[in-house]
Amino acid sequence: MSRSSPMIFLAIFSIASIVSLILVVSPYVFTSQDTGALVMSASLSPTNVRGNQTVTLTISERNTLRYPDVLPLTDTLRSENLSSEPCGGLFPFGIAVFEGHDNQANLSSARPVDVFDLFGVYMCPAELVSNSFTFQPQQNVTRQASFNGYWTAGETQHPGGGVSEGVLHPFLPGEYTVLVGDEWGHTELLYFQVAP
Repeated sequence: MSRSSPMIFLAIFSIASIVSLILVVSPYVFTSQDTGALVMSASLSPTNVRGNQTVTLTISERNTLRYPDVLPLTDTLRSENLSSEPCGGLFPFGIAVFEGHDNQANLSSARPVDVFDLFGVYMCPAELVSNSFTFQPQQNVTRQASFNGYWTAGETQHPGGGVSEGVLHPFLPGEYTVLVGDEWGHTELLYFQVAP
């Protein structure tokens, strides 16, 4: 056995130790600002319903990086007319529901229906004000939203005075388009059908 064999072994062992340490420590030391590292997906269930049957939307977004991805929050949801729903500010997603079969080309002229009661009272968890959203290494952030009709403003009289409340209407028969988007411009179109 030559004298250089232990030196080569020691060098390989040292390099392997350093690489292992970097892999273990990197999620806590390195961060990124890469919106391209996100993979968004969405699904509806069921896609064929009756007028007042509940439709559940599931939105997921995954950080494909092995280290945190800290992304600045933008004004994309509001500019795209996407609602983050009541208590939805904890998630970087928004949705809009349109009557009819729409595509990206004609959505800018379409008007969404309100699938969330804008006049309701909600007990939401406390939200920290932040100008960024952090995805942990390979984290999958998932949010579900359910709706079973559309809301309009109404006036309900209560003893002691009038209170504005929303009025829920069942979906009219036909096809509906759901636009799902995130804070960084990723979007997806989904469709559901309401039977007569």
